[in-house]
Amino acid sequence: EHKKNKEILLAHQLKENSHYEVIITTFGGLYRYQLGDIIKVVGFKHDFPLIEFVGRSKAVSDVCGEKLNEIHVAGILREIFDEYNISPSFAMLAPNKENNKFFYTLFLEIDRSIQKSQDNLKNSLELKLKENYHYDNCIKLEQLEKSRIFIIKDNAHKVYLEKMNSLGINLGDIKPVSLSAYKKWKETFEGDYV
Repeated sequence: EHKKNKEILLAHQLKENSHYEVIITTFGGLYRYQLGDIIKVVGFKHDFPLIEFVGRSKAVSDVCGEKLNEIHVAGILREIFDEYNISPSFAMLAPNKENNKFFYTLFLEIDRSIQKSQDNLKNSLELKLKENYHYDNCIKLEQLEKSRIFIIKDNAHKVYLEKMNSLGINLGDIKPVSLSAYKKWKETFEGDYV
């Protein structure tokens, strides 16, 4: 399904560098199931599109009106990681609450120190999040505090999978996300704020 005009397209009709929401249908085309997955066509091999998972279309975090969407957050993280030339093995933004105030935390597992650039990285993250009008408004109204960065000590993927599984999600159904609405990741991961 092409998001701009909601036209349903077949695999051979997709265009490179475009984003689509996936619909699965039977061979006869009678049953349709919207997965809620957003993909990007990154190229073609023969006539078959090569795709990259971008995020979930309905994945939103909204603790006080900020309405952050996973697609937007995934784009922010890609831009920031490119800008600072870092490649975390795990990255996810999630809300937290401390002293009755909400804030967003970028949970990172990374193989090298970001000590030198951590303040700039925090500022870039905050500026990019403020591109979302609702997030910016929540910051101005002091409903949200500025975002923070948490460096995970190790085993982020394993811990993430175990927690999601303990919340009732089958292991085969768990996908990596750029944005989680779960509010207790800082109690789940071992590590520290920078």
